Amino acid sequence: MGKPFKVELSELDKTYEWAMRQDVTPLSNFLRASLNDPVCFVGSGGSFSAATFAAYLHEQFTPQVAEAMTPLQFSARSELQSGGVLMMSAAGRNRDILSAFKHAIDSDTSHLAIACLDPGSTLTNLSRRIWVAESFSCRIPTGPDGFLATNSLLAFFVLTARSYHNAGLITSLLPGRAASLRKAAVWSEEKLANAVARQNVIILFGPHTRAAAVDLESKLSEAALASPQLVDFRNFAHGRHHWIAKHADDTGLVAFVSPDVKVLAYKTLGAVGKRIPIATVDLPDSPIYANIAALFAVFEATRIAGDLRGIDPGRPGVPEFGRRIYNLRPPSTARTMIGGNPTARLVARRKFGAATIQSLSLGCSVGKAAQLFAKSLCRPTYGAVLFDFDGTLCSNRERFSALSDDVASALEYLLRRNIKIGIATGRGKSVRRQVQQSLNSSLWEKVWIGYYNGCEVAQLADDAFPKVDIALNSSVAKLDKRLRADVLIAEFAEITTRPFQITLESKIPTVSSKELWRYASRIIQEADDMRVLFSMHSVDIVPNTVSKLSVLKQLRLLIPKGHEILCIGDLGQYPGNDFDLLTHEYSLSSDQLSPDLYSCWNLAPASFRGVQATLYYLRRMKVSCGEFRLELPQLR
Repeated sequence: MGKPFKVELSELDKTYEWAMRQDVTPLSNFLRASLNDPVCFVGSGGSFSAATFAAYLHEQFTPQVAEAMTPLQFSARSELQSGGVLMMSAAGRNRDILSAFKHAIDSDTSHLAIACLDPGSTLTNLSRRIWVAESFSCRIPTGPDGFLATNSLLAFFVLTARSYHNAGLITSLLPGRAASLRKAAVWSEEKLANAVARQNVIILFGPHTRAAAVDLESKLSEAALASPQLVDFRNFAHGRHHWIAKHADDTGLVAFVSPDVKVLAYKTLGAVGKRIPIATVDLPDSPIYANIAALFAVFEATRIAGDLRGIDPGRPGVPEFGRRIYNLRPPSTARTMIGGNPTARLVARRKFGAATIQSLSLGCSVGKAAQLFAKSLCRPTYGAVLFDFDGTLCSNRERFSALSDDVASALEYLLRRNIKIGIATGRGKSVRRQVQQSLNSSLWEKVWIGYYNGCEVAQLADDAFPKVDIALNSSVAKLDKRLRADVLIAEFAEITTRPFQITLESKIPTVSSKELWRYASRIIQEADDMRVLFSMHSVDIVPNTVSKLSVLKQLRLLIPKGHEILCIGDLGQYPGNDFDLLTHEYSLSSDQLSPDLYSCWNLAPASFRGVQATLYYLRRMKVSCGEFRLELPQLR
């Protein structure tokens, strides 16, 4: 039957306080990662209102385009690699959102996240199978909503706003209690009742109140309380007003008025005059507060409309044909099982992008090149593996703790069978300590680490490395002075200088390492003997003579003649700090690629990135004593 709507309204304060206490780090991580990409926010029913609010915030506080979409709309998107996708669902079990999530996985979406209010849901469990997917999943204390999204919706709005604040994208904080926001929205209950008493309700909104307007339209329609028409103030002027001229007797109007459109709104409503009952909801300046405050007006308008019609919006009664419609299977667009063998088209699209391979002939030729490369990797006998570290063996979640059990076990398995292992990293002793913490000490002498992008190469067992107490390289010292004197760099970056490397780390969450690379490059251009690389966390500036390939040279001395070395990294696209490493003939990427047809391909399953892709490659090794061969599947 569902909860009575008035019971749900009585629990809003509890829900608000709960949402203010939750850890929103997974959602904030997704937002930071998506700063330089367009984002789709996907939801059905009430969750579509939450998706609309999230898309609004993203366009307000990042330089990117964002769109709220239903799962069916989203599933029609054919190429999604270069973007972010956040799925929002209270229960996480409806077929539409599950189908859309599988489509996102199949499309190899760059950044993927879910927000769900049931930790045991199918959606949550699916997200756990994709390691790079960020998953916010907490059980709301009020339990499932009734027929309409109410407490779950308020929770999503608050959690979303807090996520943008936690990501450093907005500075304003929400008040600690719901009452403060409820008071910020001003309306007349009598006028609201007169407006929603009519069969047809026009809902007017401005740029900052669309999400609340969308939700009112959803609630009036889903609970069969009225026939709503949703339109912004200016689109209303382009013919929509004509409805009032012909149907004034059965039409009311609700207008969400924020300060940015106040003059326009009241002039528009003044022109409509007394032809129909009009209710205004006046809202505060803050675009974040406005939509959340307006939700309380939406809930009140829904309650009033239900009382007037003798319908409980929380349990209006669902017809049998409605249940049949709800349980229909959406058209499936996903082509692979999670973790299934990648297609040649997917691998080709990763290499050159969707737009480049739209030409059938080019797409086929790149696909054939991918198949040939995969076969070429399976021919040699390998005696060693050389890994990048961050993003390849170590995820963001483990950056300063022990490696995951899966990774540590896979590395120890290789080492115990006398396979040599190298690690090339932009970091220093923190990596040594991390790997020592992860592997049995009896195996340390079999691991070689190239610190600071290959500046120094030493065994894992040698605690004397890296050496940071020696004099600075003369070129490094000269460039260090220039960087520290630069106003722009000083504003955006923390500078750490070591004997053969300068590292820049962003002080500002919205400034990515790629942006820092761009700022630093204008200074580096004048230093012929230095170059600048970026990782997911920092920018590294090193002498031209420094390369991760120095670890490759060391490993060659340790393996039998005729054996090869397999290189695995995640940032093969220039100026990523694995570009040199993945120019090697026998190289695989766990994420980004160079355009070279003869090296640096990503052959992992759809949406397997970073550590999960690396483990996929490791599990494709057929190991014997001192050597191994790759057994990669045939690309479909």
